[in-house]
Amino acid sequence: MQSMVDFSVVAGELNVFGKGTKRAPHKPLLLLTALARFQQEGRAGAHAHFTLWEQALKPLLVEYAPSGQANTHYPFRRLPGDGLWWIEDLPSLPDDAFVKGSGDTRDFRISWLRRHDVRGGLPDELLNELERRPLLLDQMVRVLLHVHFPPSMWQEILDEVRIDHDLSALFPLPRLRMASGGPRRSARFAQDVRALDGNRCTVCPYDGWDDDAVGGKRPVAQEAAHVRWHTHGGTCDVSNGVLMCSLHHRLFDRGMFVFDPTTREVRVSPRMRLTEPNRFNPSGSAPARLARENLEWHMENVYRAS
Repeated sequence: MQSMVDFSVVAGELNVFGKGTKRAPHKPLLLLTALARFQQEGRAGAHAHFTLWEQALKPLLVEYAPSGQANTHYPFRRLPGDGLWWIEDLPSLPDDAFVKGSGDTRDFRISWLRRHDVRGGLPDELLNELERRPLLLDQMVRVLLHVHFPPSMWQEILDEVRIDHDLSALFPLPRLRMASGGPRRSARFAQDVRALDGNRCTVCPYDGWDDDAVGGKRPVAQEAAHVRWHTHGGTCDVSNGVLMCSLHHRLFDRGMFVFDPTTREVRVSPRMRLTEPNRFNPSGSAPARLARENLEWHMENVYRAS
């Protein structure tokens, strides 16, 4: 029987803790992991014990969640409230199964989940729809990426979760709000940022262009980077945009460096290692026009401090 639920819409409107301020990619990363297992193994792969989900999710959270927020048990317990996760029936749970003071969510203790190896996964209603509508998996993947991560990270995340998805293909997507209910994208954003930053990467000397482009010089691999991600309330104006080469834009979105909100100088993550640091290490300072609150957001939510 056809479901009355549009799961692509549900995936785009997850109840994410801290939305609009702090990033919390725990739920989307767990869902992407489960969708990958369904794609590879069918229904049998979509249900598994907690320790398996933890093993798959932990390295993703270390890489893509804000520093110090790799809590694998939170999405396992809270996703059922979104209608996109199933946990096996657990009658007569003892009080020591839950974290004290966790409120209505009654978060499981991670030690208890490991000890009893509770099973969970995608609910049967969703699995039925994924089997009935093969395009749904691609729609859900694209929605989860679109709402929670910048485009510079999409392919890397797909590779990490081992999901087969063609980013060049066009898929019909539902009308979505960003994780923060953020503003619309602006077609002028890149043009305005490029004009202010002089067609040169802010943190390295790169200023490449195509000299044979129609209409004269055309910048190549120069991108307007959002300091506060557009997916999380970042505006498309010059107080939130800085020109970077493609390499440093990706490193910036991965938190490998940050503009210190106080000094505005580049601070490189202690996790970043380079064979030739003098050639590729970002340096310099943020343009004065960048709003301090955007620099603070990036420092708190993206920068890999450890």
